[in-house]
Amino acid sequence: MFETPAALAGVSFGAQGLEKSQFRQHGEILGNRPIVFTALLYQPACNYNNSGRLRLMPKGYWVAHVDVRDMERYQAYIDAARPVLEEFDAKFLIRGGEREVREGAFRARTVVLEFKDFETAKACYDSVGYQDAKAFRDLVATGDMHIIEGYSG
Repeated sequence: MFETPAALAGVSFGAQGLEKSQFRQHGEILGNRPIVFTALLYQPACNYNNSGRLRLMPKGYWVAHVDVRDMERYQAYIDAARPVLEEFDAKFLIRGGEREVREGAFRARTVVLEFKDFETAKACYDSVGYQDAKAFRDLVATGDMHIIEGYSG
C-alpha cells in the first residue's frame, strides 16, 4: 500500500527555489511500509530559469472597460465568447458589479478575466473563436481592452 506521510500534509516545498532535480518521484521505506510521494504537490504554471531553478509563471489577465450601446445585441457576443473562454479556462474575477470611481474616468462596465498565464491570455484573444465573437461586440460596444501579466513577486 502506498501513502503520503502525514508529516508532509500541507508542506510547502518553496517552489520558487527548488532545483529541477528535486522534482522527481521519491520512494522510501518507513518501518515496513513503502511511502511514495512527489515533491511537487500542486501544479502551478511554471518553468525553469537559466540556472535551472523553478520559476512560477504569473497569471495573465484581460482587463476591459466597456460602454455597451445595446445590451440585447451584446448578448450575442456573450453567447459566442462563452465557449472560447471555457476552452482557455478563463475565470471571471470582475463582471460588471457595483463600483465607485475615485480617480479618473471609467467606462460603464468593467470586466476582469484570469488565465493560467500571460501566453494563454494572449492566445485566447488571438484565437479565431474569440475574434469571431468579438465581431458581435464591436457592433454594439466601445471599450478598452488590456492583456496584462500578473505580478510574480
